[in-house]
Amino acid sequence: MLELEQGIRVISFGMLCIFSPLIACIFTCSLDGPTMEATGLSELLILEDIAGRWAWDRENDDREGGDIRASEICDMVGGTGLGGFYAILFSLHMTISQVIESHKILQNALFSSEEWERKATSGCSAVLNTALARIIEETGASFDLDGPFLSKNTLKCFICVLNDLNARRARGLRNYRIRTSKPSRCSIREAIHATLADGVHLSPVCIQDEHFISASSGFANPSYELIKECAVLFSKGSKLACFVNLGAGHPGILPLTSGGTEEEQAKLLRDVEAVAQNLVALCSGLGPCYFRLSVTMGVESSFRWLRDESIRLVNSITAGYLGEEAVGACIDDIVDTLAKRHGVVLLERLGSLAAEDGKTKLNAQIEAVHDHVVDMKKAMDKDIFRSVKLWLTPIDQTTKLDACIRTRSSSTCDWLWDHTRIVEWRRHGGIFWLHAGMGTGKTIIMSRIVETLKTLPEECFVAYYYFEFTNPSTLSEEALFRSIVSQLSHYNETISKRLYELHGNGSFQPQLSALHTVLRDITTGAPFPVYIIIDALDELPASQRKYFLDTILKLSLLAEYGLHIMVTSREEIDVHEAFSGKVFLDFAIDHEMVHRDIVTFVDKELAVKKWQSWPQKEVLNMRNILIDKADGMFRVVACQIEVLQQTQTTEDMRLALASLPTTLSDTYLYVLNTIPSHLRTRAQTLLCILSVSFEPVSITELSALLAVELGDPTDPINLPVYREGLRYHEPENIIGLGTALVRRTKGKNNETALQLSHASVKEYLLQDAYHWCSSSDQIAHVATARACLALLIHNENQAQQSRPSDMEYTLSNWWRHISSNYSSQLLSQQMKLFEGFPWIHSAAGKQLMEK
Repeated sequence: MLELEQGIRVISFGMLCIFSPLIACIFTCSLDGPTMEATGLSELLILEDIAGRWAWDRENDDREGGDIRASEICDMVGGTGLGGFYAILFSLHMTISQVIESHKILQNALFSSEEWERKATSGCSAVLNTALARIIEETGASFDLDGPFLSKNTLKCFICVLNDLNARRARGLRNYRIRTSKPSRCSIREAIHATLADGVHLSPVCIQDEHFISASSGFANPSYELIKECAVLFSKGSKLACFVNLGAGHPGILPLTSGGTEEEQAKLLRDVEAVAQNLVALCSGLGPCYFRLSVTMGVESSFRWLRDESIRLVNSITAGYLGEEAVGACIDDIVDTLAKRHGVVLLERLGSLAAEDGKTKLNAQIEAVHDHVVDMKKAMDKDIFRSVKLWLTPIDQTTKLDACIRTRSSSTCDWLWDHTRIVEWRRHGGIFWLHAGMGTGKTIIMSRIVETLKTLPEECFVAYYYFEFTNPSTLSEEALFRSIVSQLSHYNETISKRLYELHGNGSFQPQLSALHTVLRDITTGAPFPVYIIIDALDELPASQRKYFLDTILKLSLLAEYGLHIMVTSREEIDVHEAFSGKVFLDFAIDHEMVHRDIVTFVDKELAVKKWQSWPQKEVLNMRNILIDKADGMFRVVACQIEVLQQTQTTEDMRLALASLPTTLSDTYLYVLNTIPSHLRTRAQTLLCILSVSFEPVSITELSALLAVELGDPTDPINLPVYREGLRYHEPENIIGLGTALVRRTKGKNNETALQLSHASVKEYLLQDAYHWCSSSDQIAHVATARACLALLIHNENQAQQSRPSDMEYTLSNWWRHISSNYSSQLLSQQMKLFEGFPWIHSAAGKQLMEK
């Protein structure tokens, strides 16, 4: 322990460096390497001059300033950002020359790397580690980067950092123990990464379950923190001999202004000089103990000159600063104080004054700086979050949810939310498998669950996904997890941001395993329950379901962290086997449960204007028959009502009611048989195309495709032919061809488009036992490919090209229908028909190779 008459000597490094979120925002956009040299390097050159004069005054010490170690002239060193990096190196017994060389190595490594330019955090971290290894090799330093930062070195080192989640209060990393805080159990490498982490180029560093970043924003001049730290660290009664605060920037206080220009941000950074001036006032009257040295390099007018200047100019400017008479006198006072080590003021008293002063004089200004930095960080995070959303390219789910909510009546599915099993699932988490037959309204029920969760008074995280047969892009596990992660990233932007950065800031796409990991991290770190609702698992192709089911079961183990998963589907064999005995709740919807909802649905549909003028006795009879024949299936009732909408007389309605089937398959057959015989061929073509279409098809393009005489899709001899006379003049009339089996939607260009109305329709049309459309999946693809190619050939032969809207689906998807069965003999025969059009074979081959 030092004698009481000997005072403590402290050196504090200011930050003005590139590693704060604010600085990185400016400098990476506008400036290059010399900025880092000009700011950080000047501090080291000042210290080198102080050390040189100190050695000159000593007897028999002919060393240059660069040969001196900081431990020889001070008892404690501390800093923020790049200043913290210097402090760490000095605590490892490096000479000033070695630290200057280390600075140059770091600067050259970072600013010559593409990773830094692209803000790729994983790449920047690797570059930093490589630079640190080079520093050890080229400077001859002898320390282990992965060794403990906590040590028994005589030179105390305090690094001012911030907790990533609480940027208002400075925290410290120490190479020593202190009674008021737990030891900093981290490696030297981690301490360096933490003081340089800006959240833009270098990610926050996790140390003892806390994430730390540079304190360069808000605590750019860490002098107050060091004074208070000294007051706690050294024994009661210890005195301060010398406190040297080194910085780089403008020596005056400039007003804080809003805005995002370089000059305004520069002024914000220069406000840190307020700390130095207040400390001068604080220490006045206490004796000569506080010294501030800061190079003024013209930055009060512009940063621009730094872009084109070399390190020689930095040396020249710093030398000019050190040659000023006032600066020389100040350094002489510092050297004299360092040599005598005479205690001037009690650290305990100075620490109290610093704490009080920090709360009064600087509170408003520091808060203003902090708030400005937080606003800028939020803006940066918002931009990154937007980039993450674009990068993940999630399939929009809100449109489907909104459509389902509009479809249902206000009281639909109320019975389910209060069901004891739902209550139990909400309490315990895990998988809730809700299953029922086709057409029982599972999608509406699922949408109701999502809507209710989003309006709960208690906090929870909600994500949802619809597998849709009408949109093949939704039918993959990857599409689901991209959407789920994108939705949940709204609640935890930090984790999704890290995923983005680990993939080169969107330079390459995440693997499925990476998406799984992010979802686990979001769930385990969520402060509230997480709900993931998945609809129509049975519409996911069976070849993919096995892997997806395995993933879902693994995720269900996170129930202890509050993860709730609801899956709706039909009771497919593979789904039943996977979930049997492994899900928290297995819930089958029976007819009685949905009866009340069907009654509500029928009443809503019969309340439309059409039925107001009909005899109410007949309407009531129709209502009762529809409800009795529904047998728990919304889809049956919906189709039957649509058929009844076409009737024009009471007698027609009675006949229709008498012949209404009770099963879904019979209902579809009944609907098909209502199509007039002279329109059936066109209806068959329409339903054939829609049963295998990869996206909704506009009615304008459908009118062109229906003008193709397909002939027999299996015919290996005759080409399909486009006939302009078969084209619909009013495409809206095509909608009537599909009756209740198709529905309107919006296409790519917001045009009216068609798709099958339900997955059960596609399944019915393509089943091998039924040949109303003379179709199977393979034949439907071949027939659609024939129609597309006939339209393309017609367009090729026309002097006047068709409008793009007439051909958009055809141009984008004709080859996909070919590739769906490219290896089949049938498809090979069909392709031979088009041998006279080599461009077709060339384009198909190219697309298949790309696929």
